[in-house]
Amino acid sequence: MPYKLFAWSFAILSFATVASAKPRKKAQPAPVTSVTTTVSDGAESVTRTIGKSLVLRISKEHSESCGRFGWNVEVTRKDGARQPTNLIYQNKSGHGPDPSQVYAWHVSEGQFLRRRELPVRGYPYMVTLDLSDVAVTGKGAAACFDRATLTVSWQRKEP
Repeated sequence: MPYKLFAWSFAILSFATVASAKPRKKAQPAPVTSVTTTVSDGAESVTRTIGKSLVLRISKEHSESCGRFGWNVEVTRKDGARQPTNLIYQNKSGHGPDPSQVYAWHVSEGQFLRRRELPVRGYPYMVTLDLSDVAVTGKGAAACFDRATLTVSWQRKEP
């Protein structure tokens, strides 16, 4: 009798352990979120929230000779600072082109790839700038987009 009681107890315990075990979930990749704008659309700027504490801003830039000069892309903290720091700006000297700037003269002079991945300093995000359907007229400061589409996407990178 003690043997049967032990056998039944073991069987019930084994079944309860197996039945209550939850299958492990595979880690899902973080979703990619994006926004697309063109040089010919009417919006001067586009703003999106990234996570709980960051803001993405895409602002059109104009020059004296060209209304379709390009875009500045920035990611800043939501803290409302008067002089927000662009967390994807990479040019430490502050002189010359930066990958977060998408200007017609950068394209005409081959300054950057049309697809750029920029890490967000201090945060686990990657921002990707993807320039497509591009036509540029002119050179240097006189360069102008005839057409262009900019897609900016962001994704959380797990450590």
